[in-house]
Amino acid sequence: GKIGLRQQVTPSLLARATLSTGFRAPALLDLYGPVQAGVSAVINDPANCQGANAGNPDFCATQFNVYSGGNSRLKPEKATSFTLGFVAEPTPGFSVGVDYFRTTVKDLIQVLSETYILENEGQYGSRVTRGPSGEIIAIDQRLENLGKVNISGVDLDARAAWSTGAGKFSVGWSATYMSRW
Repeated sequence: GKIGLRQQVTPSLLARATLSTGFRAPALLDLYGPVQAGVSAVINDPANCQGANAGNPDFCATQFNVYSGGNSRLKPEKATSFTLGFVAEPTPGFSVGVDYFRTTVKDLIQVLSETYILENEGQYGSRVTRGPSGEIIAIDQRLENLGKVNISGVDLDARAAWSTGAGKFSVGWSATYMSRW
């Protein structure tokens, strides 16, 4: 949904604000994509590539089986966005706009890297299958909802238009400054 407010403060100054929500549903492939087997980049197993096992090719500088694919338990990504700004037209044919924006997206659909999973095995241990001697059998890299992102910044816009005997001309300039992403 979206709600917006506009207030013509003076004939040459418009104030505006919006608050909106949105979502992105997982694609069918995100939900039901087949599980695919592959291999990781050349990495170390941080749990075992140390001490007596340092340099052991079963644990160090090797590739591990990984599988990726869809996840039927994915939730939609959800977003909330807020904007606040103004447009000033000090003279006919010339306007300047400035808008602050802030957007938060939750439940991002992402893939964790195999390195991140192994370095945080205490949290993601269910994604690592190990054999009887502690060797990695496979790493699960299927999609999941992870964290959130906050984005904010300022949009700037300037426009000028004029007429001459040769026709109508206009020029515009737009820029965005991202203060957080």
